[in-house]
Amino acid sequence: MSHSPAILTERRGRAYWVSINRPEQRNAMNTAVLDGIATALHRAEADEAIRAVVLTGVGDRAFCAGADLTDGPDTFTAQLADPMTDFGRLGRVL
Repeated sequence: MSHSPAILTERRGRAYWVSINRPEQRNAMNTAVLDGIATALHRAEADEAIRAVVLTGVGDRAFCAGADLTDGPDTFTAQLADPMTDFGRLGRVL
């Protein structure tokens, strides 16, 4: 079990880098990743100097393997328009 944050952020000039930090799981998305990306996007949107957001993954095995299904089926639902799901909320932020 890792104690590092699921998302790392870094400002590089006018770009805001958002890195999924779960290399052991090939950066698979779970609730912490979804929430972290949404939070990072809100921060970038609030900063008028930011002109681009770069979404990447830590490590060299995968950018993002997709959904981490160990959290259960409710994390990822086909109903992206539903703002009450983690994935639905991230879709709206994007």
